[in-house]
Amino acid sequence: AAELDEVGASTVLPSLQHVLQAYEDAYSEAKRERGLFDFDDLEHHALGYLDRLAAEHRSLEAAPRVVLVDEFQDTSPVQARLLERLRGQGAEQMVVGDAKQGIYRFRRADVRVLLAERERVGASGEHLLATSYRSAPDLVDAVNHVHARLFAEGAAGVPYEPLVAGATFAPPTPDVPPVELMFVREDDAPIADVTEQEAVAVAAWIRELVASQAPKRKAGKEGPIGYGDIAILLRARSRMADFERALVDAGVPHRTVGGRGWHQAQEIEDLRDALRVVHDPADDHAVAAFLAGPVVRASDEVLAACFVDADDPRSPWQRWCDAAQSPEARHVVDTVTRLRREAVLGSLAATVAGVLDDLGLLPATLAGPDGARRAANLRKALPLASALEEAGRRGLGDLLRQLERLDEEGADEAEAPVGGSADDAVRLMTVHAAKGLEFPVVILADVGRTGRSGTPLVRFEPGRGVATKVRDPLEGTTHDSAGYAALGEADKLGDDQELLRLLYVAATRAEERLVVTGSLTGQTKAGEPGGMYGWGRLLLGLLGVSPSCGTTDVPCDGETHTFVRVTIRDTAEVVAAPPLPPAPDAGEASDEAAACIRLAQQDAAPLRDTRYVASVTELVAFAASPAAWYERYVLGVASDPPRRTTSDEAEELRRPPREDDEVTWRVGPDPRAAAVGTAVHAYLERVAGLETALEQDRLDEVLADVFGRDVPPEAAKRVEHLVMRFLGSELGTRLGHALAEGADVRREMAFHVRVRFPERRRVGPFDGLLVRGTVDLWLPTERGVLLVDHKTAARSKRFPTPEAVAEHHAVQLRLYALAAERVEGADVAGAGVLLLDPSWGDEPVFAAVDVGGDALRETREVVEAFARAELEGRYPTRWRDLLTMGA
Repeated sequence: AAELDEVGASTVLPSLQHVLQAYEDAYSEAKRERGLFDFDDLEHHALGYLDRLAAEHRSLEAAPRVVLVDEFQDTSPVQARLLERLRGQGAEQMVVGDAKQGIYRFRRADVRVLLAERERVGASGEHLLATSYRSAPDLVDAVNHVHARLFAEGAAGVPYEPLVAGATFAPPTPDVPPVELMFVREDDAPIADVTEQEAVAVAAWIRELVASQAPKRKAGKEGPIGYGDIAILLRARSRMADFERALVDAGVPHRTVGGRGWHQAQEIEDLRDALRVVHDPADDHAVAAFLAGPVVRASDEVLAACFVDADDPRSPWQRWCDAAQSPEARHVVDTVTRLRREAVLGSLAATVAGVLDDLGLLPATLAGPDGARRAANLRKALPLASALEEAGRRGLGDLLRQLERLDEEGADEAEAPVGGSADDAVRLMTVHAAKGLEFPVVILADVGRTGRSGTPLVRFEPGRGVATKVRDPLEGTTHDSAGYAALGEADKLGDDQELLRLLYVAATRAEERLVVTGSLTGQTKAGEPGGMYGWGRLLLGLLGVSPSCGTTDVPCDGETHTFVRVTIRDTAEVVAAPPLPPAPDAGEASDEAAACIRLAQQDAAPLRDTRYVASVTELVAFAASPAAWYERYVLGVASDPPRRTTSDEAEELRRPPREDDEVTWRVGPDPRAAAVGTAVHAYLERVAGLETALEQDRLDEVLADVFGRDVPPEAAKRVEHLVMRFLGSELGTRLGHALAEGADVRREMAFHVRVRFPERRRVGPFDGLLVRGTVDLWLPTERGVLLVDHKTAARSKRFPTPEAVAEHHAVQLRLYALAAERVEGADVAGAGVLLLDPSWGDEPVFAAVDVGGDALRETREVVEAFARAELEGRYPTRWRDLLTMGA
């Protein structure tokens, strides 16, 4: 083994170092190009800076006086050095941590950091927090009984300090133990099959517990135990699917927290395949998946006919279309053809809705297993499509790329809950995800699984070095070097210690009852449980219980009122258990699902691309000219053709500002106008009171957020000037006083308001639309609220007067007024636009907008005309023509 160390050091490690250095260089260059730091960069750059200050005996400007660190057991050695340097700068430090809960080794956290800190401060510098305000006294006794033995002799790498119960609970129910171990056993069976039966048993136990109306015991939480009071915790996600299926089959409402995720759900993959066919029928992989999916359900023979014949020049999709004879198949062909045509110019959300409803994916999913939840997942794609449209990405390809990005990044978009509401559903999650949470009943499941399997080719341990396996070039076998074996032993010891701490974290999530479940396949010759490892084998051995079927009560330290019950039963008992009673409201749920299927199978409402939701920005542009709105929002044609910046203009924009620069602004299109407006809005949103001077740090932060690292000097100067004009205005002074007095001032207030058409008129199936927007400033006055939209644009040929600007944005302010009255129930004292640019005058100009009854009626007519335009596919120059022609 020692010789292998020399071989590895001379041959393998140099090559590994070369590969890692090349990766580091490429990764660092990619971050530099994007102006980004990752979390490791932030830590190491901060530490490097503090190290340099210490070496030069310099002080840190604005150094913190006190540093408070929570969850200190999850601190890494690098973070510990950072804190040490801050203490060297004079900062006092207070940390809170529980070494028994150190469970993040995979993130380089090291519980020894907390142990070293305790040693540094000594007994006089620490205060023990041993009181548990979460768990019942009998459960605390059981947890102490078990873990004091598990942690003995340093087995967990940290000492065990027993808990003391501090919360108030009703007395426990006789013969109901605080901790139960329930295992299922089947001799000579694959452990995966037995685990499936374990999941069935868990689901049945939950149903029986909730049906029993067992009361909760914790003071302030009285009432029967419901589904929302129960959590199922697993060490890893790999077996979650077994428990999801069992809960669905038992009719138990549940919600998976941090499972595969919405974007990886099978129904979302089905949706993605259908959208890819609409986007490009030449995508053979998508065609194959779509034809085999829930909408078509093509047989193997049909798929073979579409894909096998290499001499047929037609694409697989064309072959299937040509062969489609049944009414159902022809409907699919015709619908895909129509959706392809409409996706070019239509709404992205409408295309998704067409795939769900017209193509039949939603009813097909509803009719399948777990249909209600899966259908709810499908509906979550609609707001995603709408959000992309709002961001200006209207193409179907944009949506497909977004779905792929979510899948690749593993984004945590939760799936819809199964049955009931999210609050009245069993939580299914990993132990790590449950850290910091608490539940009246915790089921720690699948405790017989092993830990990490396999051995890496390279091992690395900070402070101890790196070592590799070495491959014999003649025999092709790999061997462990001495260094590799030593690092492996240290790594295994760390894993074993953390495994015990993870069990402690899981056990202490429970308030009243802890149920531990597992599966085994008989008994080994040595009397060990077959197929069971990890926590399950550990607990059975600790409690001295044989892995044979039966029930055993284990008292805690001779106490008769606190005990652990261990029950092992054959899988035949689980399968042969009497059927569970119907889930509550199961009939109503089935009727609701059937109604949803019937509704989804109806012909689509003849409203074409009309959406339920429209933005204020769209409606303002539509009111100015429906024809121009169509060109901009549907065809994507810019109202102002792009103009190349001249070399003189480019040089001027790059030039740093001079002391004697005059504040002058161009009149007309400004390539940075939108960004300047965004920056001004962002700064004013953060004004905290009566301010007469600019907060430079706040301005720098806003400019960096909007423009990135390279802020154009001209843009920075323009933002500063516009902000100061607002702060010095009469309205700015009123805002400052209102903030200082604690008035209900609101800035950048988002809203949704239902705007009904006048005189109860209808457009297709709708009597109104939902309008969304954001109010720049909501300022309370004695007569009601004043609604203000501040504008940073300069005077122009299109808007030569303040009245012209106010008229153009009248629809916007009137919609704000409707939102204030309908949603917030507030009286509107006035509304208008505040023109900040110097071209309007020496002081900002406030242009009022009429928000009276007649004006609001006209706004509702604009909304009606918008709906009619989309219904009829006509976009005239004037919106009133739509009401005249449609009457």
